Amino acid sequence: MSDEVKPDAAEPQLVRVKPNTDVFVGSLAHYANNGIGVSVTVLSQGVLISGQVMSNVDFFKWTEQKWGEATPQGGDAETAELVRTTLKGHAESTAQIMKERNAEGGADPDNFEFPVYLHLRDVRIMIPGALHAIKCEAWRSRMDQIAGFTIGQMTDE
Repeated sequence: MSDEVKPDAAEPQLVRVKPNTDVFVGSLAHYANNGIGVSVTVLSQGVLISGQVMSNVDFFKWTEQKWGEATPQGGDAETAELVRTTLKGHAESTAQIMKERNAEGGADPDNFEFPVYLHLRDVRIMIPGALHAIKCEAWRSRMDQIAGFTIGQMTDE
């Protein structure tokens, strides 16, 4: 008979979270990586950023597309293609990792870490003192830079 104490299967499993990371915001990024997105407004470095949470794969695909649309100005086409190919590789490798996790029934709760980055699309950025929000297509931030959040997105009104 073993003296080893085994945890009760009904007990919740702990997950590793980076210091200063909001577990709920990390969950939203994790859900987006699994196909479920939600609108949020976050506070980061004194700036409000609002948008729809998007997956890592969608962010890298968007970045690759935008890079492909850009024309090198004074740079060489070979370097531009190398960057585009690298971004495409990020999207493909991230998609493969997510596919493998989903095939295994999701992430192993004993070996799971929340995403390090939050990606948003259809973004509005409100800087203190500005009269209007700045609009941009996508935004990326490290989770540990987010000081607060709310569910919902800023509007133009």
